[in-house]
This record gives sequence, C-alpha cells and structure tokens, in this order.
Amino acid sequence: MLANATGADAKKVGKAFTKAIKDAGSGSTTIDTITSNGVKFNIGLSTTDLYIYITK
Repeated sequence: MLANATGADAKKVGKAFTKAIKDAGSGSTTIDTITSNGVKFNIGLSTTDLYIYITK
C-alpha cells in the first residue's frame, strides 16, 4: 500500500522485500535499499520492530 501511494511498483518492492528478509542473517539490523521508480525504501530491523524509511 505504501509503495503504491508513493508511485513505486508494489509488486517489485514486495518481491524484493521478501527476498531481502530471507537473505538477511539472523543478526542483521538492516537490509539493502530497495529502489523502484525513483522511490527508495530503507529498512531497519530489530528484535521487536520493523522500520521503513521512504524517500523520493
């Protein structure tokens, strides 16, 4: 939903997010930036929270 609202390709972002989470190690706190249509999604992880920073 956030991806569509910002003009990004939601399917591409969703697939990239799923792959990045699977590839991240158990101790990872960030995953690689996902970019779609000029919109950047930076994601931070903790044991209890998920942080998504969206910039255009």
